[in-house]
Amino acid sequence: MKQKYFGFNNIEKKSNEIAKEVSSKKIMELRKNINIKDSALLIIDMQKYFTRPSSHAFVPSVKPVIDRVKKLRDIFIAAKRPVIFTRHIDDIKDKNNMLLKWWRDRIRKEDFLSEIDEKIYIENSITLEKTQYDAFYKTELDKILKKTKSKKIFISGVVSNLCCETTARSGFVRGYEIYFGIDTTAAYYIKHHISSVLNISYGFGTPFLLKDIK
Repeated sequence: MKQKYFGFNNIEKKSNEIAKEVSSKKIMELRKNINIKDSALLIIDMQKYFTRPSSHAFVPSVKPVIDRVKKLRDIFIAAKRPVIFTRHIDDIKDKNNMLLKWWRDRIRKEDFLSEIDEKIYIENSITLEKTQYDAFYKTELDKILKKTKSKKIFISGVVSNLCCETTARSGFVRGYEIYFGIDTTAAYYIKHHISSVLNISYGFGTPFLLKDIK
């Protein structure tokens, strides 16, 4: 059974608890000095496939997260820093696509559920289609980040332990500073969410809360 561990009434308290659980002295210091000057915001797979209760892939904790991602998005826009959306579309041409073998389901481009949710999307935004968990894999993401002189990537969206964490790790090995949203990402289970934040904090980047962004 999927869990609704974030709700509008508890997301502040719960995300603070997670932050406390994963924060070392080093992470606390990094969180105090966050600057988005040379950063890009990556909003991963906020598609109706994951945000609509009618979808079998709905993430129960996503609704309060959407509100926080919108605020984060607006901060980046106000700072004139790039906001990049990803849209996952499964590639049926790749016979070795492990996503299709693992999930036995695919997100079709023609399905309206594949669209980015209008609650978060802004028309004419940078939008990348991807076919794997990793948003760098066979996309223009690295090129866009270099063109916009983005040295830091702020990760938000769904699902925390799949596309978000994989992209964070991939960005790290490419030389980007990684910031991973605690209250701006969501997973199906709280243990997966906490594990992702913990993994990132140990060797890949800085977990952050929306309130850390000035």
